[in-house]
Amino acid sequence: LALHPTLTLPTLFFGADGSPALYLGLLGGPFALLCLLGFQNAVNMADGADGLVIGMALGWVGLLLLHAPPELTLFLWICGASLATTLPFNLRGKLFLGDAGSYAVSVLIGMAAIHTYNASADLSAANVMLWFILPVADCLRLIGTRLRMGRSPFEPDRNHLHHRLAAVMPQRAAVAAYLALAPGAVAELLPHRAPLLAFSVMLVYLFILRITSPVRRQSALNRRR
Repeated sequence: LALHPTLTLPTLFFGADGSPALYLGLLGGPFALLCLLGFQNAVNMADGADGLVIGMALGWVGLLLLHAPPELTLFLWICGASLATTLPFNLRGKLFLGDAGSYAVSVLIGMAAIHTYNASADLSAANVMLWFILPVADCLRLIGTRLRMGRSPFEPDRNHLHHRLAAVMPQRAAVAAYLALAPGAVAELLPHRAPLLAFSVMLVYLFILRITSPVRRQSALNRRR
């Protein structure tokens, strides 16, 4: 990051017209590093259902191609082709990303997103945040929940959003539902409505957590008995 200035975030523009803005200056490098590390952990935590991370990554590659500068276009097409080739094998349980795969995918997508944001005149920081909001929000919730329970924030459990969805529907449907919640494509159609989209997605997210909580599921089972 220190060697390549287009991989830092000295200024964050939240509006499509370049305002309002948050100027980070020399903190742009450490902030970009924090974003990349946090994004890597969020994607790794989401990698618990076949097809989920690869499906999200394909969507992110598509969104990046809408804004990417020429020097990134070939790289993104190669990434997209690789992910599309891998996806059928992953869905059939023949190939898995593992930690190394999820970290590799997330750091490449993250660095490409920072470079594209810095090079694009029509891409706001708010829209980039919307691309990644779901896995990041779930990661933050899990870390907070585990700390509140006196556990390590990186201790595995089955409280992730994809686990909650898979408990009430078939896994393929759970993956499809998770991917359908991602607001990135809608953000492209409504670039000036990023705050409203973020609020709407978080409302749906909290509603899903509410109706799929272990306590509510057990109560429903007890009533059926």
